[in-house]
Amino acid sequence: MRKIQYKTTVQRKLFILLIFSTLILLIQGWEYIGFRIFWLFMLVFHLIALCIKYSFSIEEDKVIYTTFLARFPIYKKKVAPSQIKKVVFKRFNWKTKLAVIKLHKGIPIRITLFKPDSVFNELITFCEKHTIQYEKTRDYKILEKLR
Repeated sequence: MRKIQYKTTVQRKLFILLIFSTLILLIQGWEYIGFRIFWLFMLVFHLIALCIKYSFSIEEDKVIYTTFLARFPIYKKKVAPSQIKKVVFKRFNWKTKLAVIKLHKGIPIRITLFKPDSVFNELITFCEKHTIQYEKTRDYKILEKLR
C-alpha cells in the first residue's frame, strides 16, 4: 500500500464571514472596554482558526492524523490497527462523506473534506487488510451510488 497524504483546511468562507462580522461588532462597541477586549479576542481567535490545516495519511501498519497551525504541527496521532475499535462511514452533509475512526481509548478521529476523495476507499482497504470492523450507514451507501 502506497502512502498518500490527504489534506484539508478549515472552511475559509465561513471564517472570513466571521472575521468580517467580528470587525463590524468591534467597531460598534469600541467605546466600551469590555466589548473591545471581547471582540479583539474573538478577532484573534478567528484569525488563528483560519490558519488551521489537517493532514491524514494511511501507511502499511498505521494511520496518521496531524493538525497544523500554519506550517507547524500542533497535534499528531499515530494509530495502529490494534487500537481501532471500528470505522463508521456516514453522510456528513447533503453530498459529503464522513468516516469516524473509533478507538479503544481516546477521542474518535473524524475524516471529512479531505482531498483526494479516494481517502474513503483507501480506508476501507486498510480495514479489510487488518480485519478491522467497519460499517456503512444507509445514507453513505446512497452517496456511494451517486458517484
